[in-house]
Amino acid sequence: LARGALRDIGEEGFGSAGAGVRFFGVVEARSHSFEHLFLLGLNRDVFPRPLLDDPLLPDSVRRPLEPLLPEIPLKSRVFEEEHYLFAQLLAASPRVTLSGQVADDDGRARTVSPFVERLRGAGVLPDPVEVARKWGT
Repeated sequence: LARGALRDIGEEGFGSAGAGVRFFGVVEARSHSFEHLFLLGLNRDVFPRPLLDDPLLPDSVRRPLEPLLPEIPLKSRVFEEEHYLFAQLLAASPRVTLSGQVADDDGRARTVSPFVERLRGAGVLPDPVEVARKWGT
């Protein structure tokens, strides 16, 4: 019974007819291309993530270790990495929808990601559409 039920699994590869919707984290998504990409959670302190210095091993201690450990994470590089990741995601699809929360679960206002603010300031993005108002909920 199991052989019969599982015989055709995996026959249709990713990206073929019926591939549907895939959910990825930001890091996993960067190596793919999409017909239409929806980026969710574009709020300040979510993407880009907050820059926090490690209390046990701050950048001032890590920087001298860099010649020996070139991949050592530095707080100063986090924003550059996030910026590069955002650019990679925008280039991964001809159609991209950017989305973020207007308010949190407690009703407090959320701030849009600085990446989105920069695109808006450059006149690259159309005016935002609030989904709740659009659908009347």
